[in-house]
Amino acid sequence: ELITHFNYSQGSFWAGEPCWSPDGKEIVYTQYPNEEYSPTERANELRVTGLDGKSRLLFRIEDGEDVWACDWLRDGRGVVVVRANKDNSYTLGLVTVPGGAFIPYCPIPALKIGGVSVDTSPDGRYVAFTETWGRHRNIHVFDRDRQKSHLLVDNPADDTSPRWSPDGRHLVFLSDRHGLWALWGLEVYDGRAVGEPFMIKEAASVSLLKWTAHGLACYEYLDFNDVFTQAIHSESQELMGKPEIISSSPAGRNFDPRWSPNGKLFAHFSRTNDDPPQIIIVVMPSEGGDVRQYPVPIPGISRHMLPFQYTLSWLADSSGLWFVRPFA
Repeated sequence: ELITHFNYSQGSFWAGEPCWSPDGKEIVYTQYPNEEYSPTERANELRVTGLDGKSRLLFRIEDGEDVWACDWLRDGRGVVVVRANKDNSYTLGLVTVPGGAFIPYCPIPALKIGGVSVDTSPDGRYVAFTETWGRHRNIHVFDRDRQKSHLLVDNPADDTSPRWSPDGRHLVFLSDRHGLWALWGLEVYDGRAVGEPFMIKEAASVSLLKWTAHGLACYEYLDFNDVFTQAIHSESQELMGKPEIISSSPAGRNFDPRWSPNGKLFAHFSRTNDDPPQIIIVVMPSEGGDVRQYPVPIPGISRHMLPFQYTLSWLADSSGLWFVRPFA
């Protein structure tokens, strides 16, 4: 269900960085003017809306600066934000609720506002955050009582996405310190590390969300593509039955299907599970028969983007195929 209803036309806006309130009744988000139609209008707003879609202004920032809502205090009395300043510096701070006053906490070394990960402890005393310099991020903690920040997790690896446990005694985070991404934990007392981090489980392609009553919520990117056929009634054009997967190996690695103009052949791309993967053009008769495979050179690009970077087409007389692939 839509909470905001922008159409991105002249005089409309963009909405981003939504964050639930502790009681689950409101959402804070950043509202941006549509610069395509209003290139001189650069006032961004931090707004709070209920589930009924009625919003109110919490904080307004002018002159090309940005503000990004990161987390609520558990008592609902403030929203932790990152503010991008005109001099290209970044500040961690708090916007009070109600009132909308900005209280600066500490500077954040950052290359872009969207790269900072922030989470507030259950008692509201500590704010864990990462900087975004290069590929080797570290985890810091800002102590709201002492008004000071300190380095909590310092390692040559990339450490990011800190999340406090519900009792505030541990901090979990993602790290590639053993060569692969995994979920790590660290005991914390008085805002300081107790002992060394410990690995909880491997967590490739996982992004952490929030702790819930049932555990740590996350979402995982599944790299899955396959080709299906769907029967359609010749007269009514209605769907008949369920989609059927086209048998091809390896499953979950097939994309961009194409019928030949004469309808006798069917072709698609497939990629192996190797690292780096091998791209193959698979050609099969539509009435069944021998399947032919033709390997395709692959450039050094991200394997997750492969289905979106190749295009396959038949020649008009069905005698051959041509394709487009990205530059190496």
